[in-house]
Amino acid sequence: SLLMHGAKAPALGQLAGCGSLESIVIPPDATGVEALRSLPRLREITASDTLPQKRTSARKFWEEFDAAAAK
Repeated sequence: SLLMHGAKAPALGQLAGCGSLESIVIPPDATGVEALRSLPRLREITASDTLPQKRTSARKFWEEFDAAAAK
């Protein structure tokens, strides 16, 4: 798990090699989010400025991410 909430616009591209990462909390202004798609074990991705009460599945995160990008 990696908690990055509160970080100032982190570049997530550097995490592409973290194949064992299963859960991450990122701030909404993170860049390079697409790099997380390549992580085979990633099952939870939560975008939040504060420690979230409820985690988001990777499937749901990508559904919402893709829908927002299509607008």
